[in-house]
Amino acid sequence: MHETHRHIQIKTAFEKRFTHKFLWTGSKAPIVTSDLQTVSAVESVAGENTKRVTLTFPRVRMFNEAEVVQLRMDIDDSDEIAQTYLRQRVDQPIRLIHFRVELLHASAKYFAQSALVTRCSTALDHAIPEELKRVPFDAVTKSFSHQIIDPDPGYQYQLSWSRPASPRKNTHTRNGLAEREAEGCG
Repeated sequence: MHETHRHIQIKTAFEKRFTHKFLWTGSKAPIVTSDLQTVSAVESVAGENTKRVTLTFPRVRMFNEAEVVQLRMDIDDSDEIAQTYLRQRVDQPIRLIHFRVELLHASAKYFAQSALVTRCSTALDHAIPEELKRVPFDAVTKSFSHQIIDPDPGYQYQLSWSRPASPRKNTHTRNGLAEREAEGCG
């Protein structure tokens, strides 16, 4: 599951909807819902490698009014196709990014792993990732969790991790952290 909460302020005369773009690299389409808005079907964005959903507000919002935008994506990566990272692009000042990844199927062999938090400039085509922090795996909650307070605009922030060995298979991890460290900001 992936959940997003955004507090937005309307800067047009009025607004009825909000568009959320995202990239999901898994083979199974996410199921998107919201407790606060009506959600459209998932659409491909022409000319981009992204998808989008439109969230319609329960009533029209006027200039300078605020709205909480909330959406939840139920994602299924049981075939282990999706890449192992979360990324958030920051174009305007925001207060907080909170990354949390639960790997409930991770065995005790995985407990010494860590995730990597990086950022890349969005102004450069082939930016080199800047390492910000390594986050240890929490064996009690079976998760990685990290907050970035007041992230600088103009960057993509990313949390990446190695895929735990599947309990169904006895294979090496794919899309591992070492591969992610060698990549650019893509």
